[in-house]
Amino acid sequence: MRMLYKLMTDPVKFENSNIKLLVIENKIQFRNTILSLQNSDEEGLFVFSKDYKPLDFSKSVRFIDNALSFNLADKKLMSKINSDLEFICNSKYFDELSMIKELCTKLCYNLCEEKEFDFTFNDEIETSAFIKLFSFSPNNDSSGVLEKLLLYINLVNKYLGIKCFITQNLYIYFSYDEILSFYNTLIAHDIYLVDIENIFPNQITSLEEVIIIDKDLCEMIDK
Repeated sequence: MRMLYKLMTDPVKFENSNIKLLVIENKIQFRNTILSLQNSDEEGLFVFSKDYKPLDFSKSVRFIDNALSFNLADKKLMSKINSDLEFICNSKYFDELSMIKELCTKLCYNLCEEKEFDFTFNDEIETSAFIKLFSFSPNNDSSGVLEKLLLYINLVNKYLGIKCFITQNLYIYFSYDEILSFYNTLIAHDIYLVDIENIFPNQITSLEEVIIIDKDLCEMIDK
């Protein structure tokens, strides 16, 4: 996979480094870039490609606006997870599921007999209805902030097939050691990351390929 930002001369290859640090020192350009990503209006700013063919941003890249606060129970993510749970129920736990459905139907008939007038009810309960009833969601109660972020990234990567993620200002929120550990975990899972910063960090890891867009909107590499 390759990435090209609108002010870059040439695209960068993720095969060379999983982690890209894009420093946009011009505050207006930085602000406009983040706002465009927030509004899903990244067209014209970023081009991601594979084998020289442009990739659909929405299907290949995920922007994480706030690394400190985000929704683990993302709607698209949970829809895919619920579909997988439904398939497992229907294939691996068919007997147990049939027994539960039979008990539910019996309960409904018994409830109807408690009243002096007739009821109708749905006795063909879909497996998906059971899955939604239990409201499955990733458990993150005992996790720290970066652990939650890693959990989210891994889930989105596994269930939605997203390989590349964009974050902003990781160096403002986290220490060098935390970021180093975070990067190493991403690399171990072969996940790509672009972190966008407005100010060049005091200390960066050796794992990042650095692209700098300076205040005059000129490109520099490896400051």
